[in-house]
Amino acid sequence: MLHLCHPLERVCDGIIDCAMNSADEQGCPSGCLYDPNLDPYYNYYNGLRNSNISVPTDVYNNFGGNSSSVFDDPSHGWMNATSHDRHVIRFNQLDNTKVKSCHWIIKAPVGKVAVLVIPKMNSNPEHGGGTIHVISGNKKIQNVWSSGPNYFTSKPSQSVTFMMSPLQGKQYLSRIRTHQFEYYIEDIGVCSNQHRCGDGKCVSYHKLCNGDFDCTDLSDEINCPSGCGDQSVRIGSTQGHISSRNYPYPYKGSGDCLWIIMTRSSPGGASLGNQITLQFKDFRTSYHEIIFIFDGVGRNKKINGIFGGNHSPFNVTIASSQVTVMLRSNDGIAERRINAMFHITTSSLIN
Repeated sequence: MLHLCHPLERVCDGIIDCAMNSADEQGCPSGCLYDPNLDPYYNYYNGLRNSNISVPTDVYNNFGGNSSSVFDDPSHGWMNATSHDRHVIRFNQLDNTKVKSCHWIIKAPVGKVAVLVIPKMNSNPEHGGGTIHVISGNKKIQNVWSSGPNYFTSKPSQSVTFMMSPLQGKQYLSRIRTHQFEYYIEDIGVCSNQHRCGDGKCVSYHKLCNGDFDCTDLSDEINCPSGCGDQSVRIGSTQGHISSRNYPYPYKGSGDCLWIIMTRSSPGGASLGNQITLQFKDFRTSYHEIIFIFDGVGRNKKINGIFGGNHSPFNVTIASSQVTVMLRSNDGIAERRINAMFHITTSSLIN
């Protein structure tokens, strides 16, 4: 039998190194605790109850009830998820003065997936401005605390991890506010409260129509609005046009627009001899508004050009099979009027 050795500093760090049995993380503390006396919600709703003010039962149970009967013990960093019911982890205190991260690993049983739900937060749970990451498989994704609820699904029979860490440059967490997240298990491909890709993969609704392809069938981005009154993703057409909202009339108002132009129905693969030409026939914006043109799509796109102001007609040609165009508009006073044609030339494809 092969035995692998790992440095002690990688034990109980929230990242599974022992792939066969997760022995480096099972039984580890999370790094965080919960004290109801430090919870403003608990104190507020209990105060209402103690003053004989009626509080709906579901609200009281969620914010002011007996935490031992409602919430899981947050001190445990390893959770064997066994129930389809939602479990709540609430925390607001560090278990000592040198905590590098607070983390909870949610392990799905065989043949199931674990789902982590992070609600929208009113403020960063770490007073020093920490970051929240979700680890699933070999991906570490930063969660935006001001959006939500955000859903993250493990791979079948594997785990998903909630991790709160200090800002880069700081070694330890300082002081945290009351925060919570939920988890549950479900059958593979059910995707309750999420978008289901064609292959059964679950994608949180907050990741739909964001320009990043999370589904191999592109279903998380197909038929999404561009923000300028037309469709965002254009696939396979040899030509078409994009324009600002209300074109040919000028538009006054803020709001971004996103167009993705592709020669194939998959964001992956290489190309040879493909090029996409954008012919801007009308380009009038304020200098507070910018059009970004990227080579590629999704998280791997690279900037090709940045344009703003007033221009006479001009062309932009990109030697690529995938182009992203983003109009970043934050001027609600100035007029804008943009119109462009795109042409795709395809000589050969390599899949």
